[in-house]
Amino acid sequence: DLESEFNGDCVAAMMEQESCGDMQSEPEEENYYVEGAPEWAHRPFQALEFTIAKLKLVIPLIHLCGILDWERAELTPMPGHSKQFIGVWPNHGINSKIVDVAEMLVPKRYHDKIETWQSRTTKVVLIDDSIWGLVCDEILGVVTLDPREVRWRSNRTQRAWLAGTLVGHMSALI
Repeated sequence: DLESEFNGDCVAAMMEQESCGDMQSEPEEENYYVEGAPEWAHRPFQALEFTIAKLKLVIPLIHLCGILDWERAELTPMPGHSKQFIGVWPNHGINSKIVDVAEMLVPKRYHDKIETWQSRTTKVVLIDDSIWGLVCDEILGVVTLDPREVRWRSNRTQRAWLAGTLVGHMSALI
């Protein structure tokens, strides 16, 4: 029948093109390697964007353990600790240490402009197997990042928490 003949001719033509090398080959896998990037960042990765004292931060989802709603906080204050240490929040069998790291992240010249954690906190970002919780102002969402867009830090003797900067996103990768 005519349809079978047409399909047969099309398949034969495609096979002929393939054998002649006229068909385009598979695209090469793109190289995302960047000097100083961790192994998990040798390809695009997803990260959570959030703010602490209006400073935009990004944490790779591979390091994110969860997000807690501040309105449901069950904090136990811990007297005798620094003012950055807010308390302990029992969470799935782990006592997460909740901290306000704004003064560690924001340059000293802006410290007088930082609102108190009580007035700006809406969420807690859990990291390091939920051992630590960072109070934050706002969750901005999940983004996919190209490791080549990150200015990776090679010397992490100062600001060890800073893995790199994302100039295009105006944020710090922690």
